[in-house]
Amino acid sequence: MNEYYTPDKGFVETFLRYDNRINRKRYIKRVLALFGITFVLGFVINILAMIAGGEVSNGMLADCLTLLTLVPSCFLMIRRLHDLDRPGWWVIATFIPLLNLVLGLYLVFARGTYGPNQYGADPLEGLD
Repeated sequence: MNEYYTPDKGFVETFLRYDNRINRKRYIKRVLALFGITFVLGFVINILAMIAGGEVSNGMLADCLTLLTLVPSCFLMIRRLHDLDRPGWWVIATFIPLLNLVLGLYLVFARGTYGPNQYGADPLEGLD
């Protein structure tokens, strides 16, 4: 375990990593960035389909974009759970109706553990 928090560099470390912690602010920013990427991709695909003269089923498009963002979203949730000193398998709760709402609120509003925990150094350490 690294005793100092090392910030992410690049897309892969930011969205496709599960072995570290992220605080609330970074979590919210990254989830919003993922949502923005999905929105822009959907918009571009629809525009390209209209230019080509074909039609893209909105249901099919939504399903493809959801699958595309599912893995990075799960990695972000796992890292946020690690900041809260909870195991990553709690991410399974996102697939259970109503429990997913509770987990989502917990991830957004709960403050992470102070100092290092079993999952790494405190991401807020040294920012005070």
